This record gives sequence, C-alpha cells and structure tokens, in this order.
Amino acid sequence: QSMGTAAQATILEIWDTGTTVNDDPVIGLEVLVYPAEGQAWRATIARSLISRLDVPRFQPGQTIPVRYDPQSPSRVALDLYNYK
Repeated sequence: QSMGTAAQATILEIWDTGTTVNDDPVIGLEVLVYPAEGQAWRATIARSLISRLDVPRFQPGQTIPVRYDPQSPSRVALDLYNYK
C-alpha cells in the first residue's frame, strides 16, 4: 500500500494510548516531518500499532519513515512497509 507521499520524520514525543493489540502497544507520536521539498512541519500521529520489540526504536530523536496526505499535510501515518 502506497497511499500518500513518503517522507522522513523525527520523533519529538511518544505516549502510551493505554491500548494493546495482541500484546503490542498502540502509541501516539508527535513528529517533525521532513518532506523531499519544502519546510518541515510538526504533526501528531494519534494512534499507531507497533511491535513491542520495536519500542526502543520509537523514542524521541529517532528518525522514522512516514507518509502524509499532500492535500492535508497534517494527516501523517507511519510508513510500516518501509520501516526496518
């Protein structure tokens, strides 16, 4: 699935939503999105399911792949297909 435009983002803050799915946490993230062109912007990813094994990789300062809606750049999601 390749909906949206690929970009990199730096994690600014994470929080636990209190939800787990099959023992994996659902987290929220505040990120700084760096598009291929143009200025970076802050965005909130309200809920994203990650593997509990990946928790150390989802910490402030880490860079993660994301996708955003070019028509509505505040709509950002983890790009799990390109994450490893």
